Amino acid sequence: MKQHYSALKSVELTLGDNTFTSQFTNIDNNALRASTTNFKSMKPITIDELLLNHVHKGKYLLCRSIAQPFKMTAISLIVEDRNGAVEKLSLYNYSNHAGYFSDLSHLIPNGAMLIIKDPYYKIASDGLRLIRCDNPSNVCLLKSNDPLLKEINFGSDSTTEPMNESNLVEMIKQQGNQCFKDKDYDSAIELYSKALSIDNKHVIILANRSLAYAHLRQWYNALSDAENALNIESNDLRALYRKAKALHGLKRYEEEVDALLRGVQKDPQNKEFHQSLIIAKQSIKEKSGSYKFSQIYEESLSEESPRLDHADYSHPHLRRESVEGKGLGLVATEDIEEGTLLMASKAFEISYENNTSFRSSMSFDWSRRKMYSQTHMEMVTSVIQRLKSEPQLKEIFYQLCDGERIDMYTRLSDTHSDGVDVQRVQAIVDLNAFETVSIDESQKGCGLWIEPSFFNHSCISNTCRHTIGDMMFVRASTKIRSGDEVTLSYCDPDASYNDRCRTLKSFHITCQCTLCTEERRSLDTQIALQELLNDAIDLKRQIQSQDPCVFPVLKRIIQLMKELSPRSHELLFPLTALAASYARCGKFQESSKLFEEAYSVSKNPIYTFRSAIHVADQYQYARDKTEWSRWYNMAKNIFSSNFANDDLYFQQVAERMSLY
Repeated sequence: MKQHYSALKSVELTLGDNTFTSQFTNIDNNALRASTTNFKSMKPITIDELLLNHVHKGKYLLCRSIAQPFKMTAISLIVEDRNGAVEKLSLYNYSNHAGYFSDLSHLIPNGAMLIIKDPYYKIASDGLRLIRCDNPSNVCLLKSNDPLLKEINFGSDSTTEPMNESNLVEMIKQQGNQCFKDKDYDSAIELYSKALSIDNKHVIILANRSLAYAHLRQWYNALSDAENALNIESNDLRALYRKAKALHGLKRYEEEVDALLRGVQKDPQNKEFHQSLIIAKQSIKEKSGSYKFSQIYEESLSEESPRLDHADYSHPHLRRESVEGKGLGLVATEDIEEGTLLMASKAFEISYENNTSFRSSMSFDWSRRKMYSQTHMEMVTSVIQRLKSEPQLKEIFYQLCDGERIDMYTRLSDTHSDGVDVQRVQAIVDLNAFETVSIDESQKGCGLWIEPSFFNHSCISNTCRHTIGDMMFVRASTKIRSGDEVTLSYCDPDASYNDRCRTLKSFHITCQCTLCTEERRSLDTQIALQELLNDAIDLKRQIQSQDPCVFPVLKRIIQLMKELSPRSHELLFPLTALAASYARCGKFQESSKLFEEAYSVSKNPIYTFRSAIHVADQYQYARDKTEWSRWYNMAKNIFSSNFANDDLYFQQVAERMSLY
């Protein structure tokens, strides 16, 4: 108990702090899986009977919360069993609450009765014993009248008798409304659910819970509540509007239009119905590949962690096929011209760096020998919560490759059960998550996009991707012939050979593209280039502080790299670093020449665009209108071929980057 309250105090003191934290995790993979034993066949176990470093399959622990729960990575609480034995319990992936919270009593109140299936008992990283549960499907919160609690006494301070049920509904609804106003939608849903367990035909509460579900993007649940409310009161406009919003979230736009037209007929003056009808009709246009990119970009800038509302699109001449040595991939069924929009996809889940409590926090998983960022960990937790809340999403999510590291029985049982296999989710996220790639280098994070995950990798790919908020857009960067595989680069093609190999290793890929094949033939040269690149990167602090001593050092590094490989893409960083340093000193002619060189060595359309517009920028400062115009138009052509043929969007990005 003393350690629990000490840790709780630590969380309260560190909330809002942005210091580095790290966690080291070594867990039994059996602890990640949902229990497959029928509860009636399970046997009870007490805390004193738990064995260290053991997953107690087929057993359940009945316990009671006796202290205020808080959240760091997991929800931590103290529980006692029916014999009075006390232990720490850590619940991972149990809450949608991102970051650190000093009090989660609304989730697990003091005195709450819990069932922990297949409890895992281990030594934590602080050297203390704890009960750990990684799969939320293995946790059950019991109601006070549960038959399992009959004749079981946890002590004199056990939970009080429930109030008269008839007096509770309005009070609980108001509590839920307050949580909703505070944007604590999880708590609002729990409170609305409590009220509905007393009165399941309360139309207002059903409509309110539908809206709370919508804010959490639980569209199936939102639709179910709205339809249940309409079954009770078919003319309720609030429930009808909630239904339309849920259909929109499910991308069933034609059905949404029908629902909204019904609303307009019932209330012709209702502005919400009319405005939503305009958006729904625009979404139907987007399904055919017609997007207003400048508008989407503006929307993304209006939020710190944008989750945009736009339709998905996939080019009709793309088809999934089995590709030799790669598994499923995407193949062109007809010729596709350069610059054609191939795909637009909203993230299934995304986690932004600016939305995590500790941006530099890392976690090392000993079982996988991998380091994970805070954004990655929070995305895994969010995916688990979504699959648990809406099992209908499993059919979509489990299309993605899990590396065949999960046995077939687990695949089948998890897909068709209410449980979530955490190990499988982690494997899928590991192999399919993309870093965001915004042209203006904003909104950094990582996300999971379903359809783009079917592009196989090539460092020298025939497509270019970029992200606006949580929307990913993929275009053909060259003409694609009918029958050609359509590929996407999983890594930065301008990265060094060693860095690309390190990135691709996490995807279990040994790339056979022309770039990697050529560089494998000259490994000694690649090693020498990597060492010089590391020397340049080590100068970052001096470059940022504008230390003039760094100029000759960078020049020498560039010279040595050119002697090894005159047009090596590893030159990109030292060239742009020296160019930026010259620009800060007002040496615009020297800066423009270096940016021109960076433009010529880059293999990444985003960097070629940035380099071209940087060159134009330097010539403008140097008052050379002819060269400014030439490079400005080159940048515009690169932009229209690889990102969008939208002049306003181009101007917005350029202004955002303060380039002209």
